[in-house]
Amino acid sequence: MNYLAIDKYESIEIEDAFCDGNGKLNNELPVSKGQITFTKTDNGTRVEFKMIYPTETDLEKIVEMGFEQGITICHDQLERLLKE
Repeated sequence: MNYLAIDKYESIEIEDAFCDGNGKLNNELPVSKGQITFTKTDNGTRVEFKMIYPTETDLEKIVEMGFEQGITICHDQLERLLKE
C-alpha cells in the first residue's frame, strides 16, 4: 500500500497493490485507489472507506480472491482500535 496523501484526522488516500515477500509488484493483479475519511459525530467517529478499481473485471477478480472477508477483518481491527 502506498499512502498518497494524509490529512491528519480527516482522510487518507491510498494506492493498493499486490506484491511478493520482497516488495516486488505483481503486475497480473489490479491496482486500486482508495480514500478513507474520518468524520466526527455525536457518538464518536464515522469511517468511510472507498476503493476504486480500473475495471469491473478487476473488481470481480478481487472479490473472488476473498476481498470481502479481508476487508471485514481490517474494519473489525480498526473498530477495536478506535474504541481504545
